[in-house]
Amino acid sequence: GGGGAAAAEDPEQPDFTKVELKVGRIVRVWEHESADRLFCEEIDVGEEQPRSIASGLREHYRLEQMQDRRVVVVANLPDSKLVGFKSQGMVLAATSPETGQVELVTPPEGAAPGERVTVEGLTGEPLAAKVLKKKKVFEAVREELRTSASCVACYRGQPLMTSAGPCTVEALQAAPSRSASQALRPAPRGAPCQDSRAQHRGTGGCARGTAGRQAAAAAGAAAGAAAGAA
Repeated sequence: GGGGAAAAEDPEQPDFTKVELKVGRIVRVWEHESADRLFCEEIDVGEEQPRSIASGLREHYRLEQMQDRRVVVVANLPDSKLVGFKSQGMVLAATSPETGQVELVTPPEGAAPGERVTVEGLTGEPLAAKVLKKKKVFEAVREELRTSASCVACYRGQPLMTSAGPCTVEALQAAPSRSASQALRPAPRGAPCQDSRAQHRGTGGCARGTAGRQAAAAAGAAAGAAAGAA
């Protein structure tokens, strides 16, 4: 995994900023030869070469739906081997614990690959991958990731932003959080949502798609680590 490290760690730095979330675009995707839940992807995150990333999403997306798709990549995780495939990060998704439905978190059109995904008012440089893993920072951050009632991916109620606008999901709406103990896990599992920041424009289709359905969703990591074993 990549990701820079601050010269000296600031004890006041918000955990969210220690995680490097980047806009990505899937430039190549294929089905893993032996793991029936895994896609293998090459994702442009603004670096010299695309990242190779495996995602346990084949139960939820067709191959053609993944090609050229915009995604949010967790870019400063250590490399891992998923059923023999070297994976250099994770992609974010929202998961309904009621139905198991999974939707990728999507940056808006106009957000360039490699752009860092941010939360207003939070600043700081991402940690090096080994430090991030050792301190279990991503595990703490992902428990605070939720989709809102307007299908905007949020951290502690604040939208995940790019220069072109917020990152969203297609239809999974938030419901009030029932239990903080249901931690986010690699897709296709997740946790209930909390919060409702519904003022963002451009996400109105979400409410129409799930009107009357109390779908709880959480913005989680669709790594396929749990789902990948065939």
